[in-house]
Amino acid sequence: MGVDTQESNGQNALNNLHPDLIEEQRKELVELSKKRHLRCRMRVCRFENDDWSDCTLAISPPAEIIHSPEQGSRLTIDITGLKIPQTLTDRPQVSSYSQFELILKTLTRLEHAMPDQFLKDLLLTPGTSGQEESIQKVVRDYVKDFADKVETDVFGNVSATVNPEGTTTILLDAHCDQIGLIVKHIDSYGFIRINPIGGWDLQILLGQRMLVHTATGPVPGVIARKPIHLLDLEERKTVPKMKELWIDIGSASETETRSLVRIGDTVTPEPCLRELRNGRLAGVAMDDRTGIWVIMTALRKIAQGNPFAKVVAVSSAQEEIGLRGATTSAYNVNPDIAIAVDVTHATDCPGIDQNEFGRIEIGKGAVVVRGPNANPRVVDLLIQQAQEKSIPIQINALGSPVSNDGAAIQISRGGCAMGLVTIPNRYMHSPVELVAESDLENASDLIAAFCLAIHKDSCFVP
Repeated sequence: MGVDTQESNGQNALNNLHPDLIEEQRKELVELSKKRHLRCRMRVCRFENDDWSDCTLAISPPAEIIHSPEQGSRLTIDITGLKIPQTLTDRPQVSSYSQFELILKTLTRLEHAMPDQFLKDLLLTPGTSGQEESIQKVVRDYVKDFADKVETDVFGNVSATVNPEGTTTILLDAHCDQIGLIVKHIDSYGFIRINPIGGWDLQILLGQRMLVHTATGPVPGVIARKPIHLLDLEERKTVPKMKELWIDIGSASETETRSLVRIGDTVTPEPCLRELRNGRLAGVAMDDRTGIWVIMTALRKIAQGNPFAKVVAVSSAQEEIGLRGATTSAYNVNPDIAIAVDVTHATDCPGIDQNEFGRIEIGKGAVVVRGPNANPRVVDLLIQQAQEKSIPIQINALGSPVSNDGAAIQISRGGCAMGLVTIPNRYMHSPVELVAESDLENASDLIAAFCLAIHKDSCFVP
């Protein structure tokens, strides 16, 4: 929902309220608006005897607070169409500050519990390593309205830059490719034999609905092997090999399959996104589309601020087969500071030994990594900003080389001050990866705060 050209960000609008507003309450509303990055427009407002008079405040997205003269000194919040709790009507009315504060907090929780369109588009657009064109279009479409410069390089990386004149360069990286399969052979019956793109647990692949991405569009199929009834005792005890699996598109012959599918076409699980309880989301490609959401929404927040540094957010290609896009993009950007965002293993589910892997919980905040992969001064500033901004984080330790883009970026050219911010993820490299949306929002807020805290005297030499 749009607002007119007089709109400003939520912080400015709320700062313009009548000074009789209790200062503590005013500050709390300002912080709420900053955290949610609401775009607001304020008309005349008076605060007298705990009553609001003639006030217009438009919030975009996902709700609108409007005033109609016939309603007197009241605010009406239009949240028609939202998934709202039964405690709110479609158009709740507000006549006091406390009611307004309660409604705004409720809307904050509602927005927090629902994936936004950018996140949905990222999760529902397939793209394996080397075939990232579709997903990169989603990224470009999102950043074009606020980035000063958007570029796509020959490798397929997409970079969005804010404040290109900055003398200190910060690179924000996440990879856009997902694991998948590639068509290796079409047999005489028309079944499709495949090789992996990235690391698969083959047991998880069995019985999945798949899409074969062809020149004429996606072709649905299923991945299978012979039924359990026909497996001998030894076969039942062993994990199948990739050569024992195939994709069935329902074709009646090799000729029919070859008329649709070419050797080298890519295959992905059918995209899905399921909203679970407590703000959890499950689906395909959380690794690392959630990281793309984090860095690009952080860049939007940075653009709304006044950054000293040049900030370049890169949606990098081909991480799943060897950190390749990050290697080339880090060379091109040549950053002084970098933050790599990827998923990490949540250990709050059965079968994972926290004595070995640490305690990483879904919904408890993004994870800041300590150890040789991260510059200690970058880590300190991340933790400091989290504390100052009341952003929940978790700490993880890693003593061996990290297996994400950060490994390539940290040692590119002469090296850079590296930080790792990761998203807790259950069931990684499966079609049902699970994350908490609150962890994504907190990671985005943390990275934006970090970048806006950089100034001309910032030093990251250990």
